[in-house]
Amino acid sequence: MALEFLNTGLVPRLPTAVLATGLVMLSALAATCGLILDTIALGRREMKRVAYLNHPAPLRA
Repeated sequence: MALEFLNTGLVPRLPTAVLATGLVMLSALAATCGLILDTIALGRREMKRVAYLNHPAPLRA
């Protein structure tokens, strides 16, 4: 479809082009959200580790 557009300058199946554009936009949005959520989860994991390391070690008898 992209090659045909480049050759003729026309889009013969407009609904297919709109669907393809929507799917590409949706996949880019999902990838961006996934990256943001992964970064947030990593930050929270690190904060838990820092909070854990702030506690003193138990005394041994």
